Amino acid sequence: MMKKIISCLLIFCFVIVAHGQPVPDSIKAKYQSAKTDEEKGRLLFSYFPRPTSADSSTITQNIQLLSWFKEHNDIVSADYTELNLSLILLFRGNYDVVLKQGLALLSRFQKRKDDYGVMQANRMIGDAYSFSRNPQTGIEYLRKSVAMAEVIDPRIFLSNAYNDLGLAYWHANMPDSGIIYAQKALNLDMENRNEERIAVSLSTVAENYMALGENDLGISFLRK
Repeated sequence: MMKKIISCLLIFCFVIVAHGQPVPDSIKAKYQSAKTDEEKGRLLFSYFPRPTSADSSTITQNIQLLSWFKEHNDIVSADYTELNLSLILLFRGNYDVVLKQGLALLSRFQKRKDDYGVMQANRMIGDAYSFSRNPQTGIEYLRKSVAMAEVIDPRIFLSNAYNDLGLAYWHANMPDSGIIYAQKALNLDMENRNEERIAVSLSTVAENYMALGENDLGISFLRK
């Protein structure tokens, strides 16, 4: 019930906020020089706080920013801001809302041939299906996201996509496949020396080994 109330409040805010905060001048200058939708999307995602660390004030700021972009008829930026808000809802467990918003966003990104947005939306939709215990469908979307990331963002985003696909396979009780992608994520994270991501991918590798009944090996990854 609480999740439904939060979802309704956020959707209500999307509609009623009339005056949003403008983009900071430093971001605006870079944004105005962006030549493609993908460049705009990458810039905005470098500006947004991480969805996993978003608090109520972050959500409010994003809602205001969404309103500001809509007032200025900037549909591309509005869609990327809504995508970021949907990611926040994803990590708060509002899967039904995320799927509804995510599928609509995916369609709009596809129509504009914005591969970066399509890649991001596919991952978000795949995660929502996976976390809501529909992992087979989640795997379909996540495989699409991985295939695109291998071409257009083969470092940080690809690591996230690999890890999420490994987790989806774990949810689907297919740990043999899950280990493959979790290990790919771990290899990239080690190459990037990203300690925070290393911790995440280590845990996904561990979960898949433990699902295979190899508890000692799984625990050894957790200890790392």
